[in-house]
This record gives sequence, structure tokens and C-alpha cells, in this order.
Amino acid sequence: MDEDITTKAKERAKFVAPQQSETADNVTKELQALSEEVQKTFSAKDEDEPKNPNYTSVTWVDDDTIAVVDQRNQKLKRISTKGYVETVTVAECMTVSSFKDGLACKSARGILYFFDKSLNLKNTVSEVSTLLTCTSQSLEICWISGLEKIFILRDGDCKEINIHDPNTTSNLSEPKFGHVLQNGMFAVSDWDKKCVFLISRTGLIERRKNFGTDSSPGSISSDSALNIYVCDYRKSLVTVFVISGDTLCTIYIGSVAPNPRSISINQDGRTLIANGKTFVQHKLIY
Repeated sequence: MDEDITTKAKERAKFVAPQQSETADNVTKELQALSEEVQKTFSAKDEDEPKNPNYTSVTWVDDDTIAVVDQRNQKLKRISTKGYVETVTVAECMTVSSFKDGLACKSARGILYFFDKSLNLKNTVSEVSTLLTCTSQSLEICWISGLEKIFILRDGDCKEINIHDPNTTSNLSEPKFGHVLQNGMFAVSDWDKKCVFLISRTGLIERRKNFGTDSSPGSISSDSALNIYVCDYRKSLVTVFVISGDTLCTIYIGSVAPNPRSISINQDGRTLIANGKTFVQHKLIY
């Protein structure tokens, strides 16, 4: 990654749930069985960790490897199904996303760290408000700076997009989580507006998916069919909806992953969810 490109991006950046649905008993039992199996496989508790882990973010690296953020121990961990764990220290780490060339990890201070596939630190960007997670095959990494700019970094070139809506001045207010769909659109959850913004590649806000006044739309992921998955931390729900905004279903996951903080879906539809205490794989059936 070109350091001059990253510096330029830093200089240009300006700052200024639906009702809970019933879940079939057989689905709940299947989720529990999968969770127990995967928890044994993806055991990430390092014996020498000074504190119990607090997993705030999780992402697929490939079919057999995941990456998780352990905020309490300030570690980014890459874990294989064979039990091999690699760690790197990241101060105040919060969110992680995989991409084709490695991992991107955002800190609570708004610093975005870029690591290559060997977990060597390649570069950093500051003044990042939201990391937009993506698929592990993505050629680009995207993030929001402040409330008005999206940056897209690809092959050393950094592109800046202005977020806008010609029909209203009421745009992003408190963006917490974001995601890049496989068609290139951006989905951003906003706690203050109680909605998920769907934003085009030109920066146009095309749609708002509104949630209830007592909901806090959180971490976002999507599948290959462009279905969008949004966690609700307080209600222990995952809401699935399409780009048009229509809800497909709402899944209660409190029995296996209460208070979900992060969600990631791979190309096969396998779903990872982290909730602080642990991270598990689910098969979300709807």
C-alpha cells in the first residue's frame, strides 16, 4: 500500500427491530448443536492471556479460518479449524474485516490498521469513524470518515465519495456499523436514526430501512443473494431483509448468542456471530 496515498486520504478526510418473531424449536436446537461443535473447534482462549476475552468483532478469512477482535486483551486473532491461533497486538481494537490482501482492523480511537496475510502491519489511516466490512475476496477496503465521506482504497488508489440525499438534509447521525454488499452498495446502521442506510457507489442514499424506536440496529453482513443481516444487541435478534427494504424474517438467537455484537457470513451462507463472551457459527434458517 502506498504511504503517500494513505497520507493523502487522511488529509482529505473531513470531520466535522421489528417485533421478535417466533423461532421453531427444531431451528433453535440446530443452532445450539452447531454452536457447541464450533466453539470446540474455534477455541481462541490463549493460555497466557491476562484477562478473559471480550470478542467485539468476527470475520471469515476463508472456509477454514476466521479472525476475531479480543478488545479486552487488545489482540487481533486469526484462528484456523485446526486450532492454530496467530495474534497481533492492536491498541484499543474494535472491528475487523477480511479482504483479499489481508485484514483491516479499526481501533476505538479511529485508527485503521492494514495487515498483510502474514499479519505484518503495512499501513494505517486515522480519523476513521466506521469500518465497512466486506467479503474475504474483496479487492478494496472502505471506511466512513466523519458523517459525509466514504473512502474506497483499491490497488493503492484512494477514492473519495460524498454521502448525500437530494430530498433531505437529515443524513448520517450516529453511524456505528457498516458493510459493503457484493454488488458494491454500502449498508450503514445508524443508532440515532434507528435505521440502516443503503448507499449507492455514487454516495446517494437510496433507501432507509427503519427499525423500531426501541431497537438499535448494529453489526451488518450480507449473503451472495444480497440479503442483508442486521444484529440487534439489546433484543438478541438478527433481522434479514432485501435491498428493497422488505423484511424476510427476524430470528431470535438469545439461546445461543445473546446480545450479538458482530456478524459475518461467508460465500456458503455460514454465519459467525460474536457476542463478547464468545463467538459461534450459526446456521440461520428462515
